[in-house]
Amino acid sequence: MSFRLKTIFGIAAIEALLLSILIVSGLHYLTISNQEQLLQRGQSTAKLVATMTADAVIAVDLATLDALVEQTLRNKDIVYLRIRNQNGQTLSQGGDADALAQPFHADASIEAAQSDQRLDVFAPVQIANSDFGRIELGLSTAQLETIISSAFSWMTTIALSEMLLVALAGWILGTYLTAQLQSLKTGAKQVAAGDFGHQIQVKGKDELAQTAKSFNHMSRALKDYADLAEKARLDAEKGRDFAQSTLKDALDNMQDGVVIFDRDENIILMNKAYRDQYDLSDLPVSEVPTTARSLFAAQQICMQETGPDFVDQTLSILRKPAPKTRRECRLHDGRHLLLAHQSMSNGGKVLVQTDVTDLYQALEENRHLQLQVMQQHKTEALGTMANSMAHEINTPAQFISDNITFVANGLQDLCTMMDHLCQQGQSPHGLNIDALNQAMEEADWDFLKTELPQAVTEIQNGTHRIRDQILTFKQFAAHESDTRELVNLKDAIETTLHISKSQWQSKTKIDILVPTNHPLPKVSCQRAQINQVIQHLLSNALHAIEDAKRQEGEITMKLDSDQDHITLSVQDNGCGMSKTQLGKIFDVFYTSKAPGRGTGHGLALCHSIIVDSHGGTLSVSSQEGKGSCFTLTLPLARLTKVA
Repeated sequence: MSFRLKTIFGIAAIEALLLSILIVSGLHYLTISNQEQLLQRGQSTAKLVATMTADAVIAVDLATLDALVEQTLRNKDIVYLRIRNQNGQTLSQGGDADALAQPFHADASIEAAQSDQRLDVFAPVQIANSDFGRIELGLSTAQLETIISSAFSWMTTIALSEMLLVALAGWILGTYLTAQLQSLKTGAKQVAAGDFGHQIQVKGKDELAQTAKSFNHMSRALKDYADLAEKARLDAEKGRDFAQSTLKDALDNMQDGVVIFDRDENIILMNKAYRDQYDLSDLPVSEVPTTARSLFAAQQICMQETGPDFVDQTLSILRKPAPKTRRECRLHDGRHLLLAHQSMSNGGKVLVQTDVTDLYQALEENRHLQLQVMQQHKTEALGTMANSMAHEINTPAQFISDNITFVANGLQDLCTMMDHLCQQGQSPHGLNIDALNQAMEEADWDFLKTELPQAVTEIQNGTHRIRDQILTFKQFAAHESDTRELVNLKDAIETTLHISKSQWQSKTKIDILVPTNHPLPKVSCQRAQINQVIQHLLSNALHAIEDAKRQEGEITMKLDSDQDHITLSVQDNGCGMSKTQLGKIFDVFYTSKAPGRGTGHGLALCHSIIVDSHGGTLSVSSQEGKGSCFTLTLPLARLTKVA
């Protein structure tokens, strides 16, 4: 609504309110005054008729009464007239038959007469203060209502005419007053539409004219500011275009993949290296990911070892990146990527991916080289030690064994001779029996004869045991070569247990379980390497039991086989490992043992021997606080089988 219409309606509303008050108050006054006059008139008329008919009522002059009634009814305002005697009998009546037929009820006010539109009044017929009857009279109120209705119509017409005149005057006044405002309105629209600097015509010297001048000044200032802003915008766009092209060229020439997201996880920029890492460069424009979720879903197709929650987990990391945190992922084609997330000040995120495949390959080659060097040095040291020990012990052991055999034979001959001499000394012409008996008694010949052969036998048994130990150790530490041989894993386990008896705890129970329903086949392998693997697994199990402080340790070494593989599992009831430790247990230099007890080489070497050298598998399952189980499988040679 315009200001002019508001002015017109405002003045008209005020005028309507005042006129309404005047009309209502005037009509109220007119109605009250006319009602009072009608009531007084009815009472006066009734008294006058009572006075006029007093003599005729007393004389019961019915003809006179009828004439008076007829003459009175000539007044159009009188609806009916009834004359009664003092006993209530009707002496004469006239007027509206319906009104006369109704019971008479005097109206105390005009409001009471509104129901039948007549005022019912009465007056007693008195002479000398004595009642001789009464007059009942009905006056019509229609004239009163006609007067009031006419007055209301007249006053309403005057009020409406006055309101029209006021509205016309308001329109003229509003048009004059709002002429400058209309110019301001038009100018404001022009400025709002972008026509900065637009000027309006100023008329007069009042407040509106001053406002118009201020508007013109503001418009000129906006024009100057818009020109400066436009120049700054053009300069900023040039700088932005230059910065964007420079940044895009720089990012596209980077070897690292870079993606920039806004605060709503929409992709702002993705460089060429990132697109190439996930084969996104050749996709149609409609299929190129535009959000973080669609990008990670496309990445998941190219990755290895991703679970069903990969996208949600990656989004969670992107939304709340930990500072200085890096993640690794591996693609199907063998490439390794290093991922880093960073937050920007505007709420966006930056994802940087570095291809570290060459580094991984170098590390893997270095790892294999380290394992080979460690394995070679360890095997050579163990073989040298075993050969040296065998050489140093076997020669004197053989010499002792041969000499003890000779001594045993000699002692046997000596004993035979002595028995023979004793038999000859009992003859009459033989030796001096007394002297010989005395010598034998001094030498305690009976004791020597009994114990000396037993001692020799024990010496022989001891040398045999030394020889067996040497043979067992030589078999365990046989020098490694590229030539494989068929090995019975049960014998290899027993050999290892024999060598490792000194490591057992007094209450550790070790069981070897072999299948009873089919023979256990030999496996083609390098004996020394397999012995090392069994030795490491047994040693780890013993250490785990020791760390768990078990009163009774249990180690179960179970062998089984199928058509293609033989399986060995080593189960202990030691301390077990956490999920974090399980993920790193075969890494070089990683150990879950206390400092000084583990080097981190053993299980890595076992993994290399079983997987890389023999084409088998090595896995581990563990429950923290309950124990671990290492399981290795080796391919079979399908040759000779042993029980």
